[in-house]
Amino acid sequence: MTTEGKTPILSLRNIRKSYGPVEVLHGIDLDIHAGEVVALLGENGAGKSTVSNVISGTILPTAGAMTWQGAEFAPANPREAIDAGIGMIHQELLLLPHLSIAENIFVGRWPMRGGRVDRKTMTRRAKEQLSRLGLDLPATRKVEGLATAAQQLVEIAKALTLNARLLILDEPTAALGGAETKLLFEQVEKLKADGVGIIYISHRLEEIRQVADRIVVMRDGDKVKEFDRGDVPVRTIVEAMVGRKMGRMFPAVPTPGEETVLEVKNLSSARGAFEDVNFKVQKGEILGIAGLVGAGRTELVRAMTGADPISSGEVRLNGVDITPRRPRDAIKNGIVLVPEDRKLQGLVLDHSIAENIAYANLNTISRAGWITGGQVRGFADQHIAQFGVKGVGRQKANEMSGGNQQKVVIAKWLARENPQVVVLDEPTRGIDVGARSSIYDIIVELANQGVAVVVVSSDLEEVLGVSNRILVMSAGRQTGILDREDANDVSVMELATLGRARAYDQGDKIKPINETLELVFIPKVVHPWYDVVASGARKAVDELKTSGIDVRVTWDSPPRADIADHNARIKAQIERRPDGLAVSCLDPATETPLMHEAIDAGINLITFDTRCDDAFPFVGHKDDFEDGRKLGYFLADKIGKAGQVAILAGSETAANHVARVRGFREAMASYPEIEIVAELFDDDNPEKADRLAEEAIAAHPDLVGLVGVDASNPIGAARAVVNAGRTGKVTVVGWDDLQETLKFIEDGVIAGVIAQHQWEIGYWAVKYLVAMNQNHKTPHEHETGSQMLTRESLADWWRSGQGSRTRDEAGASVAV
Repeated sequence: MTTEGKTPILSLRNIRKSYGPVEVLHGIDLDIHAGEVVALLGENGAGKSTVSNVISGTILPTAGAMTWQGAEFAPANPREAIDAGIGMIHQELLLLPHLSIAENIFVGRWPMRGGRVDRKTMTRRAKEQLSRLGLDLPATRKVEGLATAAQQLVEIAKALTLNARLLILDEPTAALGGAETKLLFEQVEKLKADGVGIIYISHRLEEIRQVADRIVVMRDGDKVKEFDRGDVPVRTIVEAMVGRKMGRMFPAVPTPGEETVLEVKNLSSARGAFEDVNFKVQKGEILGIAGLVGAGRTELVRAMTGADPISSGEVRLNGVDITPRRPRDAIKNGIVLVPEDRKLQGLVLDHSIAENIAYANLNTISRAGWITGGQVRGFADQHIAQFGVKGVGRQKANEMSGGNQQKVVIAKWLARENPQVVVLDEPTRGIDVGARSSIYDIIVELANQGVAVVVVSSDLEEVLGVSNRILVMSAGRQTGILDREDANDVSVMELATLGRARAYDQGDKIKPINETLELVFIPKVVHPWYDVVASGARKAVDELKTSGIDVRVTWDSPPRADIADHNARIKAQIERRPDGLAVSCLDPATETPLMHEAIDAGINLITFDTRCDDAFPFVGHKDDFEDGRKLGYFLADKIGKAGQVAILAGSETAANHVARVRGFREAMASYPEIEIVAELFDDDNPEKADRLAEEAIAAHPDLVGLVGVDASNPIGAARAVVNAGRTGKVTVVGWDDLQETLKFIEDGVIAGVIAQHQWEIGYWAVKYLVAMNQNHKTPHEHETGSQMLTRESLADWWRSGQGSRTRDEAGASVAV
């Protein structure tokens, strides 16, 4: 598509963005014209999301200027961008399933007449937009049950009701099948015909030629290449992204030796995740491990490296039984694990690259028991260069892209002297094509050096491409080992879908799978935090649908954090007997007996977000006490370890809130000059938290700190601080990453929060409840983790995709 002589609707000139001393955008110039699709491509960390967030008003540029439809444009927030006609559709959809399509399109912007919602006008206008997009569905239909592509179109329709003339589509096909992708592309063509400009971000490079008119490639915060057409060969795009010529994606796999280095014999998990696994790995061999979600792959490699307990079996190294009981036993014998979650398990994110590499090699670096900064830097610099890490030793790990973070994790273990076995669990998850290629080179080079390598991957092409042999697992059992010449996508998937096991100890109470599985979630209260949980649940439902499993998820949400109401809802669901029940516990004392009653009634049950009792399966983050201590120490440092502090304590009975307060108080006890002057219960309500915080500020003029232990009260506390004119004088800390919270962090009102991964909670709760109905084994506990989020780490939070999952584009909270 030629744009010569045309006036762009959007222009960026010399856009720069810095986080502290690190500049992440270096003078970006970009033009978008009406009726064209511009593909914005690049590796992880290239700056694509940062550019999109500047355009959509999510973040403010450090320098540069924008024009929109010929006028100066500098949106201070997403609402200003939306009002101007710019919409951003994020990868994770946040529609409200119990509302209709029309209600979702106009949520927070209801057309009114005579003081009431004008439903007739709302439905008519929604139908107009649906027709414009070719979506032949009644506007009054609930969103619940819609295919992902249809939900994507509802999100686009929402933007178009604002007369959006520019849409930013961030990974719109990441979870779509071929038919849904084709439908989406048809709608993109219709939008183009209507003169809408589109910025299209995707790692699926093979689809770019189908949808893009032009391609802009970014690398390391710079715009490095622009193509004036979309039908550019994938190899050419990749070479522009990585800045070098690309050979084959998968290097040649070496022939292994005959000597057996690693042998696993009759290994079984103490937690029931897998049983009776047997395999050998030769010197210089790459053994792939494949299987579907819940097959037990990660649990197997964690057990054989000492990270998880085993009930029986042996791990033998060079013929000697070295069965590790702890990770240090495996490490001492030359077996190292690059874990599945690099951020949670592989790195200390707020420490430097050099420190992270050094932590696994202190004995090597030290001299006579002493370690100097110079020794650490010298050692790290050597391995940063060796593994092609883009960064310097002093740079913090959370400032790096996913691919470079993974290289740091690999580097710290391979820097050890002569590892004999290297285990990599999902080595390229969330990593772009250029970084993947370099990691495959590292894997093959290890094998060339005689190291026995084990690679776990959910990417079937990857496990086929790098492995000499492939061990396949299903439902905790080893179902076969395929030689490279016998392995293909069909043979692996046949083995991956074999095998069934019983779930927990419920025996014959497990019900057979129905035509449609009915799952019910009962949260503690109506809250936008659970909207993100619901988004993860919808993702799981969509994935299961592609496997022929139809699941309907409904939410039974109390309007207030009321114990009696919560108990009544649990009892009502026990009477209904859904196929699965997920409960966020509000009061363990009264609800634990109800959980047992549900199991006795034959209902598959999971607790999520807040546990009731260790007897029940749990998905979420459980270390609330330790997080409370961590946040206490963080606040103490911020306020100079002295002064008056007030606690907004959430719900009086919620176990996670209580644990957080206990942890926080324990940390405060270490500082005699800090005084806790109030502990106030806001029941997870931001308006109540705002009022209580205002009262605390008024009652204690010398107050210097406010801590909120749920998702609502940091927002309420921040509002109160701003309204009282105390920004910079009263430090606010708390939990969770709602959109308003992130804005207050960026503005410097909130110093930091501990952010959970609630999207994963919803996703895994659905997956495990369905697995239980199919009589699969499932883990008794799935820890989703948390991390400290500060102004300095916001860029990484957005880059990781976590921040995009918290956005409420409509600017309003509605119960799910």
